[in-house]
This record gives sequence, structure tokens and C-alpha cells, in this order.
Amino acid sequence: MTQLRTIDGVTYSVALTHRPWALPVDALVVSVGATLGQVAEAVVQEFPDADWASIPLGKVEPDAPGVLSLEGQSGELQLRWVLLATPHASDQRKAPTETAVAMAAMTAIIAAARAGARSIALPLFATGQLGMAPQVAADALIDGALAAHTAVSRVIFFSRREDQASIIAEQWKGAQIPRHATVAGFSPDQLAGGLTKDLVDPNECIPLTRDHLGVKPYVSMLATVIAAKDTPLPLSIGVFGEWGAGKSFFMGLLRGQVKELEGAPGQCRKIAQVGFNAWHYADANLWASLGDEIFRQLAEPVRQPGEPDVEH
Repeated sequence: MTQLRTIDGVTYSVALTHRPWALPVDALVVSVGATLGQVAEAVVQEFPDADWASIPLGKVEPDAPGVLSLEGQSGELQLRWVLLATPHASDQRKAPTETAVAMAAMTAIIAAARAGARSIALPLFATGQLGMAPQVAADALIDGALAAHTAVSRVIFFSRREDQASIIAEQWKGAQIPRHATVAGFSPDQLAGGLTKDLVDPNECIPLTRDHLGVKPYVSMLATVIAAKDTPLPLSIGVFGEWGAGKSFFMGLLRGQVKELEGAPGQCRKIAQVGFNAWHYADANLWASLGDEIFRQLAEPVRQPGEPDVEH
């Protein structure tokens, strides 16, 4: 086992093992889809008397893992819970997505913590027969685990394959550490004087690579819904938080991700994004100002023949 880093009291490691249930953790995550994955099948064989039938696979979603207690089943092992998680969206026929992988990792950790676990082992979702590139899967897995923040005190990523365990360790080096985190042996990027930028232009597109708040899974999920051609309209999304919590930064990340999705398969060809700062119009006619700003920002140069129209 190789320790990666300790962040806010959470120790992250990576392990190469064929027996993940023997790792020093309270909870073990296994991947499922329409059927059990290889690791899940091995765990079932190891604990055949557990009540596996109590968790229908069709009910497991990226944001809704199944939690199975191993009370009285694990003997001298530390393991107490198995979590069934899926990298698939609701439609099992569709390929797994990065967002689903990150969501599955994050919600599994949170669900394990709510059950009472203090340590958890996570597999590399969506590789092998599911076809996701290991580097991509590892990035999403790490993002999801970091987004769970301090839900548990220990996270172990594991794989049966040496090359994939090495990929997890390698991708960790480029992981975006949450801005609020205190990292052992690590100093986050700061401006001179120890200050960080806290002003965000309402029309600025911020790339996900600058996510220091651990919100990438949420941004990716919402951007996909916003940009999808088949999303029923009208659609309203509210972002709430305390003053200085990062709402404007979140919106900048969302704007950037929607721009990235523009024109992708299944997404709208052209998406107009209008930024409006209501504080600038507090003493004016707010509704008239909003209407004026929308029309002003939509007043683009005349398109040439063959160029796509704005879809929404």
C-alpha cells in the first residue's frame, strides 16, 4: 500500500490487492450495473450469508448507493459494510460518464460515513469491459473522493491490476485539492501576501482545472443537464450559500463547462449565456435593467449563412 497524502485529517492511499475486503477499512465499495462486477462477485463469494437480495441492483444510482451491513459476517476482519455503487446513469444502456464515476465515489463515502464507517476502500470504476480510459476514470474517482471532504478519516483506492494502481497514484499528482483544505506537507497556490482572488466577473468562463472548492462533480452534472438538447424547458436552478461561500466562482465554473459542452453530441449547438449582476442595479428599475442586459448581450453580429442559430 502506498500513502498519497493527508488532507484535513483524511489519509489517502492506493493499494494493489486481490482481496480488498481484507484491507484495513470499515467499508468496501464494489461496482455494479445491471449485474455485479468482478469485485462484487468475489465479495459475494467471500460473504455468501450477507443479505445481498435486500439491495435491488435496479435501485442503485450514482447518487444513491446501496449499503449492506456485514454484521456477524466478517469475522476478525475490520470490514463492516459493503456499498454497492454504479458508474452508470439511470439508463444502463448508456456508457458510464466521468460525472457518474465522481458522483458514485462521493456519495458512497458519504453513505458509509452516515452508516458509521471511518475508513473506506474504493475501486477504479468503469474501466475494463465498460471501456473508460483508466486515466479518465482515475481523475473522476479522485475528484469524487476529494469532494466528500472529511466524511471519513481514511480512503484507500485499490485495483487488482498493477498498471491501474500505478495510474491512480500518477493521476493523484495532478488532483485539484479543495481550496478550503489543509494539506499535510502542501502549500496551496496563493497570491503575494497570502491572498486569493475572490472577485468573479459574471461573464467569466472558469475552467474546471481551476476548481479549488471540490465542486467539479456538481458543476459537470448541472452543465450536462443545461446543455442537453432533450432537457425539458423552462429549467430553473438555484445556487444557495453563505456570503463568500463561492457561489459566483461556482457559476463561473458552470459557465465554462457549458461552453465546453456546446456542440458536443446530444448537446445544443449554440448556447447563449447572459451574466447579470443585480447589485449593480439595486437603485434602478431592476426588471427593466435585466431585460436591457439580456437584449444587449444577445445582440451578436449578424451570422453568415450556414452558421448555427442560438438554441437556448
